[in-house]
Amino acid sequence: MKREPPAQDEKPHQLLGELVRNVLGRRRQQDAPTLPFPRRMTRRRGGTPARSRWVAFGAGALAAGLVALAFNRGGPSHAIVYTATAEGLRFSDGSDVLAGRDDRVRVLGVTDRGAHLRLESGSARLRLMGKPGALWSVDVGPYTLAAARVNLELRWSPADGAISVSVRSGRAVVRGPFGNRREVRLSPEQVLVARAVDRSWRLDSGRAESSRCHPSEATAATGEGWVRLDEQGCLAYGYDDNGNRIPDFSHAGYRGGGVPLPLVPPAPDRPVLSPSGGDDTAAIQAALDAVAARPADQDGFRGAVELGAGTFTVGGTLHLLTGGVVLRGHGSDGARATVLRAVGPGRPVITIGPDQGRSVSASHRVTEAYVPVGARSFEIDEVGDLQVGDDIVVRRPSTPRWMTAVAMTTKGAGLIFERRITDIVGRRITIDVPLTNALEKEFMDSTVAKYHFAGRVAEFGVERLASRAEFDLDSDLGDGIFINVLAAMNGWVRQVRADGYEGAALSLEGLSKWVTVEDVVATTPSPPHPSAWSRAFVFGGQQNLLLRSQAIGARRALDTWARSAGPNVVVDLTATGGSVKPSRWTAGLLLDGVRVVDRQGDLAGAIVIENQHGGRDPGWSAANSVVWGCRAARLAIDSPPTAQNWVFGGEGELVGTALLDRTRTPRPESLYRAQLAERLGDHALSALAP
Repeated sequence: MKREPPAQDEKPHQLLGELVRNVLGRRRQQDAPTLPFPRRMTRRRGGTPARSRWVAFGAGALAAGLVALAFNRGGPSHAIVYTATAEGLRFSDGSDVLAGRDDRVRVLGVTDRGAHLRLESGSARLRLMGKPGALWSVDVGPYTLAAARVNLELRWSPADGAISVSVRSGRAVVRGPFGNRREVRLSPEQVLVARAVDRSWRLDSGRAESSRCHPSEATAATGEGWVRLDEQGCLAYGYDDNGNRIPDFSHAGYRGGGVPLPLVPPAPDRPVLSPSGGDDTAAIQAALDAVAARPADQDGFRGAVELGAGTFTVGGTLHLLTGGVVLRGHGSDGARATVLRAVGPGRPVITIGPDQGRSVSASHRVTEAYVPVGARSFEIDEVGDLQVGDDIVVRRPSTPRWMTAVAMTTKGAGLIFERRITDIVGRRITIDVPLTNALEKEFMDSTVAKYHFAGRVAEFGVERLASRAEFDLDSDLGDGIFINVLAAMNGWVRQVRADGYEGAALSLEGLSKWVTVEDVVATTPSPPHPSAWSRAFVFGGQQNLLLRSQAIGARRALDTWARSAGPNVVVDLTATGGSVKPSRWTAGLLLDGVRVVDRQGDLAGAIVIENQHGGRDPGWSAANSVVWGCRAARLAIDSPPTAQNWVFGGEGELVGTALLDRTRTPRPESLYRAQLAERLGDHALSALAP
């Protein structure tokens, strides 16, 4: 049965009654929000009330007196006051209630510690500053929200009786018709969606229902740190005043992380290829094309092309343009290794996927003033043709105003996040993977659009082989790349060795997604050619994983493509010499357990995230990125304007303005592994085994 809204004259009594109980010492008051509802009377054995009726009567009488003082028009002089502005309401304690022209918010009363509001229709953003002991109450149809220090978005649709509460920072409690529950408590990054007509509700926490961990109550990052392990051994996150937090990186890797790499059988009736003694490019390409012409099985695979032991000469470029095809050698080292000897001008030796983009439908504008880092939901101007399950791009353009704010001069297309819609309620959409950069209406209009990518290659692999670069020295050696992944997703490169490539052993470009690169060794001539880039790995795209790999001799063991949208993850990379240095506003990069050493194994080199004022890649290296348990002689980590970078643990001389978490709270050894296990379960870690 539908619960009727509480009578309006009951709310001040309930709110002040709670404050009275705090004064009487019956409930400890802290900064956390407290429900403005009387506790249920409990009974001891024998039916005797646990709370004295006389004490309850006295508390109620005193509360009624305080109500009369606090909520009349001529209230006490210390009560907070408010003024109406073009954006909404501004209170004397620094709190704001922001609402649009068509939204209706009323003030029902004020005290010295908060206010009693009512959202009659539309939406409002509450930024409550409240001092210790503060308590704010908001009526929303049959629901009541209680909070103290909080930043949240609140929406109410009287027509369908639907409420949406999105908490950016702080905590809140909502009470109302929730089936067999009386209340729901919300922490940062959580979104509550409920409908009064059928008492249905859903709390989006970003964790799978099968996870052993339930959402922990988050705290301000200045208190217990940005991320920690709580009493149950589960991850708990901190946040800043805008709700920014460390995002969930666990979606990086093949098929979204936590999925073992498959062993694809060779295509039937395809013999193992052997070296011809001449140029083997055409023969290998013909085998790839023949397997690509086969029908795919239920998992999307067509078969593997197998190369025997020995050295194959490759004078051209091998193309994998159809999904479901794997190129496999006999091994990457030893006398029986399969080696691709690359000759001719510097170029990519293997390219995967076409060099083309997506087709995008009409755009929908993001209407929220600020969508923080780590967020998984936000509102748009209209849903239109968008549906749950749609693949979308969230575009965050680089505008002149933003570039001025972050002191960057190089122009670019901005960040483009590929995501999937998991829920739609009203005009609020929820996506599968958190954003790794804030969407700031102050600087740009961000948009959402459905996309299609028919030509993108899915399900591919390159494994168990080696390659040696013997390019013409008069060519551009910076173009020399062994494996170049273009428009491709859900694939892997494993157990591969690449020697002598100055451009990169492997490059994941902007349209790559859900690619795992593991157990890859990249060696660069020492000293490298003066005109070459000398890079081992170049990362781009999003939700890609580099695991347990080595870079030997490169000037840059790890580089990134400009404005990579992320999240991308590098776990247990060992760089011998050189540096790890992302480029030009790489968003959401996790460096987890990265080591930079010399040939004797001592700490050397540097991990650098800072503003490059010149050279080939000027501008800020990275934003909203995490350096977790990394070791190098020098960690030079800065935080750019409008964003932040974090450093946790590790070893080396630390310089820069990044947010260093110095708290002594327990933390996992690997952030990526901990997030993956928490989202999917401990069994998901088996996918990372050698």
